[in-house]
Amino acid sequence: MTDNAPKESRYAHQLKRRFPTLRFASKLESEYRSEHLATIRNRVIASLLVALTFVLWHVFVTRTGSFGDTVPPLADNLRAWVMRPVAVVLLVSALLRNFYARHWLTVAPVLLAILGSVGAFNVAMLVANGNVHAFISMLTGFFGVYMLMGLLFWQLVAVGSVLTLVFVANLVYAGAPIDVIQAEAPIMFTATALACVFIYSLEHSQRTAFLQRKVLEEIGNHDALTQLKNRRAFDEALTMLWQQGIREGKPVGLLLLDVDHFKPYNDHYGHQAGDRCLAAIGTVLRCVTTRPFDIAARIGGEEFAVLFYDCTHEHLVATGERLVLGVQGLGIEHERSPVAGELTASVGGVLVQPQTERSSRSLLQFADEALYTAKNRGRNRVVIERDGYENIVTGAFRGTQIQKRIVR
Repeated sequence: MTDNAPKESRYAHQLKRRFPTLRFASKLESEYRSEHLATIRNRVIASLLVALTFVLWHVFVTRTGSFGDTVPPLADNLRAWVMRPVAVVLLVSALLRNFYARHWLTVAPVLLAILGSVGAFNVAMLVANGNVHAFISMLTGFFGVYMLMGLLFWQLVAVGSVLTLVFVANLVYAGAPIDVIQAEAPIMFTATALACVFIYSLEHSQRTAFLQRKVLEEIGNHDALTQLKNRRAFDEALTMLWQQGIREGKPVGLLLLDVDHFKPYNDHYGHQAGDRCLAAIGTVLRCVTTRPFDIAARIGGEEFAVLFYDCTHEHLVATGERLVLGVQGLGIEHERSPVAGELTASVGGVLVQPQTERSSRSLLQFADEALYTAKNRGRNRVVIERDGYENIVTGAFRGTQIQKRIVR
């Protein structure tokens, strides 16, 4: 028998490999970004609302002439026709949940670079005209972009570099005194560098915490021997898919697999051989869970389950047959089995339309009775029950009195 040692999880593998460039493997990177965006969305929206409040206040002050005379016409036009619309577009992008989840990390860096460049141009004009307070506004907005908009490190490096270069270039373009340029350009470069150092450290810590949390979740939701979901994770998935099936009007399918005469196998070959056997069966179950909502779990000592959402009866039958053939195809010797000379398994399955008046436990019981039928019919076979679900009384096992239908 081949070595069926548990495969290291992708989270643990990434944690071990480290990530100095702040980048995960492609699928894991997508997962991290999705969780990151969901976590910071409320912060992004609140920050943009504060920014727009400031913009509105700024418009009011400018119109009343408090400091409108210090704003060059070009800078004022850019602020009116570029900065304000871009800020609104940013807010709308964050408010549209689906758009935000899919496109924020693509759209936001571009819009923030535009917004920041125009802001840097405006501030450079004001500083060149002697308004020393404008630079403080620049730094405030600069750190707002870094800390609050949820961009990743390399995106922030790009946006920050653009802002800094535009600001310094426009100081020169506006004819700012050399002493002003010498004073404020180093401050801007230093602020950018310090912000990058801080954001790198912050994102590295967030990514590490993400991986560690996922490793712990896997430990809590997975069976260490077979690398399948454990009973707790299976129960949670069953309840979730049952409720989803009620909402969407989709069927839920369940296959239960029980290793035939496993106790005699364990007693004859030893518990270590039994463990290797269960781990090998885990590989068989993983091969049949190919759709997004397919879930394979070890729910008892030698009992396994495969949960399906919105599948067909034909798919359930074909998968059950693959499991039976797959277990026997492992070629694991079983001298104490009256069924065959090698290890075999029995499979019972059902496909049910979830109903509000029934619980998900009824599905499990129905499948358990189908499994009982498979065992009663000689084992090493699959039985898919199609009739009798309406007669199920959850918690009252009907045993041999149920109407049986064998599907080979």
